[in-house]
Amino acid sequence: MVRLATIILATVLIGPLASPAIGADAGGTTMHMRLLIAEHQFDPATVNALESLWVIEQIQEMPLRYDALARPYQLRTETAAAMPESSADGRQVTVRIRPGIYFADDPAFGSRRRELTAEDYVYTMKRHIDPAVRSTQEKFVRATFAGFEAAFQNAVKAGKLDYDQPLEGASAPDRFTLRLKLTRPLDISARLAFCPMICPVAREVAARYGGHLGEHPVGSGPYRLAEWRRGSAIVLERNPGYRDVRYDEHAGPGDAAAARIAVQLRGRQLPLVPRVELAPIAESEPAWLAFRAGELDFLDLPPNLTESAIGNGRLRPELAAQGITMDSSIDTLCNWFTEFNMDDPVVGGYTPEKVALRRAIGLALSLSDEIRVFESGAAQPPDSLAPPGASGRDPEAHVLRRQYDPAQARALLDTYGYRQRPGETWRRQPDGSALTLQLASFSAQRYRSLEELWLRDLKAVGLNLQVDRFEPQALFRHLRSGSFMATNISFCPGRLAIDHYRYLTSLELGGGNISRFHLARYEELFGRAEALPAGPEQAALMVEMDKLIAAYAPRLMRPNPINYSLARKGVIGLRADWPYPQLARIGFE
Repeated sequence: MVRLATIILATVLIGPLASPAIGADAGGTTMHMRLLIAEHQFDPATVNALESLWVIEQIQEMPLRYDALARPYQLRTETAAAMPESSADGRQVTVRIRPGIYFADDPAFGSRRRELTAEDYVYTMKRHIDPAVRSTQEKFVRATFAGFEAAFQNAVKAGKLDYDQPLEGASAPDRFTLRLKLTRPLDISARLAFCPMICPVAREVAARYGGHLGEHPVGSGPYRLAEWRRGSAIVLERNPGYRDVRYDEHAGPGDAAAARIAVQLRGRQLPLVPRVELAPIAESEPAWLAFRAGELDFLDLPPNLTESAIGNGRLRPELAAQGITMDSSIDTLCNWFTEFNMDDPVVGGYTPEKVALRRAIGLALSLSDEIRVFESGAAQPPDSLAPPGASGRDPEAHVLRRQYDPAQARALLDTYGYRQRPGETWRRQPDGSALTLQLASFSAQRYRSLEELWLRDLKAVGLNLQVDRFEPQALFRHLRSGSFMATNISFCPGRLAIDHYRYLTSLELGGGNISRFHLARYEELFGRAEALPAGPEQAALMVEMDKLIAAYAPRLMRPNPINYSLARKGVIGLRADWPYPQLARIGFE
């Protein structure tokens, strides 16, 4: 799987890389895991790969976190002493930071123990508007926190940000109080559990390492980066200075499996396993072989290997006999789609013929074949911008359900001037010039089957397709710069349904809105929806936004994968709906 992700509000992308050797550990003190791609760097403000972000989250701590077991998802305190306090008008949030939390020892602090304070979060927030940082959070914080837009503009003019200038939007009235003032009423609780925005970077660490900050993650969390062989292996070891934290997760209503985990692990000191070894394994088959050989302790099952482990929704008997366990869930974190570049002269734009071309492409592609071939049957059809289970989504919303109708696709293309001349194989543009569609794809072998489906289906309606393949980081650069026509990608804004709609607004132009879609009516609906709490009124506005996406087709939704997580005998605490889990809360029996 490849995810262009932000868990809530950053542009974080995923793709496949290379396979290293992994060593097994029979002693139960080391957990071995797979990364889908090689890490890039570990600065939370600029990270663009979900795997790298996940590593950071094991090292640095946010004010809030999600309960590892509870479903529906529940926010819990992490470095906050209590849940945030919001003003009556929804424009101010106060967070009390727990005293006695310390950063791991680092040369940046000299010989002294460095306590985490509210000012560390203020500094972290300011980094997002430093033009030199180029934060993935820049757009959001400029629009959301009072005074941040003006400070950003001043920094652009001056050529640097004045970090000592007080900002109304983020301040520390005392050592352990973080005060956030907003430009509009907004519930930002989930953002306080979102690493790219608020994983704290100590000012001394940023000063010491400068442009190499991403190579030196320093935090107060359960793990520290003990070893990093770039593109080959990551070793996390227990942070010696980590405070005494005990397992205290809670199962959701009627969740018997989670309740058993909660009872079994209750009271154990975190992290449950003192050492974690992570290695990138891009292709599915080597990952599966490593798991079968006992070299990986758990595996997010690659979709193309579902039939190797799962039969009729159950773990195959020969695997169960080995003590392997399985958990399954529809992906509730990410949405999967084809994104068109709305600035592209061939497929972009809002005129009737451009809209018709994009809609015809959608009609020509068989999602049932994509589910069968690319996902090995382990997916369900899409129906909304937000995935099933996202908090606040109307479960009955089906506006973006796709239809496969090649005949209608041909008729639509004919009507709007995309015609084939006698004796020619391919259709032309309405002005008579040649028409070649370009799909920017990942270079991993897994994507060949999806590309073949596209080539087959578009050829059937007379559309010529050229596939351009890129390594992940190269593809991400093309997407961010707008030098692409269409791509198949995934995006992970997080657990809130409304956040899946943000990334098609002008608030994220130049950021997460890689399609460059801009529609005034969509903007107006989003502004109204974002100001509302999750509920029927907000859900109804999201349905209206779905209708606009269906009408203009800047994005074609793709199947929502079913996640299968496999764990070797003795591994406990893993949930399938959380492919990037809190490692400190996974252990051995």
